[in-house]
Amino acid sequence: MKTSLWLAGLAVVILGTAGFILSLSTTPVQPLTSETSSTPVLPGQPATSPPAQSQGPSALSNEDLAKLSAYEQWLEDNRLLLQGMPMLERQTALWEKREALFGDEASRIWGERESPMHANQDAFQAELQRLDQAHEITPEETAHQLKTSVEQLYNNDTARRLIGPDVMARTLFSLDAVQSHLHTLSADARQERINSLRRQMGYPEEAISRLSKQDQQRNERWQNGKAYMAERNQLARRYSGDQLDKALDDLRAEHFGRSAKTIALEERDGFFRFERERRFGVN
Repeated sequence: MKTSLWLAGLAVVILGTAGFILSLSTTPVQPLTSETSSTPVLPGQPATSPPAQSQGPSALSNEDLAKLSAYEQWLEDNRLLLQGMPMLERQTALWEKREALFGDEASRIWGERESPMHANQDAFQAELQRLDQAHEITPEETAHQLKTSVEQLYNNDTARRLIGPDVMARTLFSLDAVQSHLHTLSADARQERINSLRRQMGYPEEAISRLSKQDQQRNERWQNGKAYMAERNQLARRYSGDQLDKALDDLRAEHFGRSAKTIALEERDGFFRFERERRFGVN
């Protein structure tokens, strides 16, 4: 079973998207630290300073103002990095920095227009934990309950559209209960089920067909990877030292071609990609 931190990450992705959309409905305001300074607002980024309509200058202590100044400097220093991030990743990075500086006060300082993400995160994380272990229901019912939970948390049509099938499907296929069911099926039946679940998540037929081809490519990579690992283990029992290194280099070249060097570097760092858990529809 996955950790609570992992499930919390899924909650942040979904709730962060909807929180971002909700924040767009509010006009950006100037920072409270001075009348002339301007907090950098990135394209597609909500206002980063506390909204004047919910918090006045007297609501912030001198310590808070110093932290806010540090936060605004961090924004300026990391402007290019933040601009290059996907929207969800950027929104998460902003909140992580805010909470690192202000702790629980971050939601108060930035006001209620962004706090729904935090107010709902615990409840949604609990729902994900329940669905993660809901082995007694079908994947289709899990998908229905997941969509219903998001719709109940955010009845904003724009937010739901931005969350979209990609985030919803990745969340669904990351749940243990869904994976457990998929692992019991034959390859053909599993692909049909994955296609059906993607359709339920809102994918158009063209995207379902494209993703199905990607799934087949993933299956081939995993089959090749599993065969490589079996042969690798045999070589490790037979050889050692330079002789083993040479044998492994040849084996990687045979199985992975131009990617052999990347695989070798990963293994030197102790990472074996084909020992990871296989999650159908995800990797």
